Amino acid sequence: MYDRFLRNFTGIGVSKSEHLESLNFEVLLTPEELSCGCVVPIDVPVFSRCPQCGGSGRGWGVACGYCRRHGMIENPKRLQIRIPPMAPSGSIYEIPLQGLGIHNFYLRLHVYLEAPPG
Repeated sequence: MYDRFLRNFTGIGVSKSEHLESLNFEVLLTPEELSCGCVVPIDVPVFSRCPQCGGSGRGWGVACGYCRRHGMIENPKRLQIRIPPMAPSGSIYEIPLQGLGIHNFYLRLHVYLEAPPG
């Protein structure tokens, strides 16, 4: 799955028949958060070509130490997912990721009421 995710940024080996797949996250919210609504921050890994080696993974005949020979570096982007007031436990929110350069995955957020203490 990691290789498939990374292909969004390299473009290498991307099949035209690749189907859309969900990245599932579960979040536990307090009764107050579900009642009043809240914002859930989620960091999504986004990759870019290594500025030191230009994406080759090598520089001056040796492995690039900046990207550890991967040719890509990770720059997480934070999404702010707004949960509306009175959202029922078990709600599912689907968020497209095309704006981050991720075309074959979307975020599926499952919202649940946290268990009471004790």
